[in-house]
Amino acid sequence: MREMRYAVDVFERDTHERWLSLLSTVWRRVVDSMTGSARELMPVDTFEWQRILRRVQIPASAKHLGLMMSTYANGDGSHIVAGVERLARVMCVSEPTVKRGLAELRRVGLVERVKQGNRHAKKSDEYRLTMPSDVLDLPMLDPDEEAVSGGHS
Repeated sequence: MREMRYAVDVFERDTHERWLSLLSTVWRRVVDSMTGSARELMPVDTFEWQRILRRVQIPASAKHLGLMMSTYANGDGSHIVAGVERLARVMCVSEPTVKRGLAELRRVGLVERVKQGNRHAKKSDEYRLTMPSDVLDLPMLDPDEEAVSGGHS
């Protein structure tokens, strides 16, 4: 009986996954919200993350910030502790520009704050490079870096 239930569970899961792959991006998001699925942020190594960032279509200032942040990351994409003030200084931009770029990178799921800093103690937030589980839904260049894919034109 247990083996039969396992086979049914596997069939239902495989069928569910096949149907989800057929749904458009919009409907997939509706189904995810109804089933409680949420976007997950997965840690990714620095080199792979840079390859993703190179293709993702986001504002140039956010992309520049992301590349700069990745130079402060460990090889596994963790332990980025360069603060807003430092990033603004090395990028030759204003602090509000860095804050807007950080907001964009966090919005699309390419960075995650893992530890909040303390301005009074002069401690910066700590970030890590991430890849969102819905990365293929983001507008991005195709692997040949010629056309935009991800359900966007």
